[in-house]
Amino acid sequence: ACTQRLGSNGCTAITTAIVDALSRSEHMDKYVAEICRQSHVNLPTEIIAEVGKMNMLELSKSGNGVKNIGNFLVVYSEGNPSDMALRLPIIVHQLDSEVWHIRSCILQAMGHVVAYIHATCQQKASVEEKSAKSDDASEKKENGETDGEETLKKYNDEKEYGIEKKATVEDKSI
Repeated sequence: ACTQRLGSNGCTAITTAIVDALSRSEHMDKYVAEICRQSHVNLPTEIIAEVGKMNMLELSKSGNGVKNIGNFLVVYSEGNPSDMALRLPIIVHQLDSEVWHIRSCILQAMGHVVAYIHATCQQKASVEEKSAKSDDASEKKENGETDGEETLKKYNDEKEYGIEKKATVEDKSI
């Protein structure tokens, strides 16, 4: 979409401008993360690739740029952990950077991804467990097997509505 409107280098110019604004302004991390979340083009990949190409040691000398970019990575991974999981290989080499803040932020982003994967696995296991329980219950009903609770409920219903067993009815007639 971006290349259709701005040419082959259009996305690169937009990406460069966004990364520049991100590195200069502390408040931009949330806004850029939201733009990336709503973007239907490769903007998040391009921004993270640009971050991956940066020399963090030089950027750290110019002020808060590393902090701002690191905060963007954390905010983006909080809101889009599945997308960040796909893009982590682009920036994982930055863990070798001498700047501790970017290393810390990348580890935080990885933590959000791991937490997301764990939650997804738990949800999947829970759904599978519920499915297995419902399959077991339907098999028992097909086989005429009932749980103790179902038998007790039937007994109480029969007793409440005055339904007696056939043997009891025959005994009274004799």
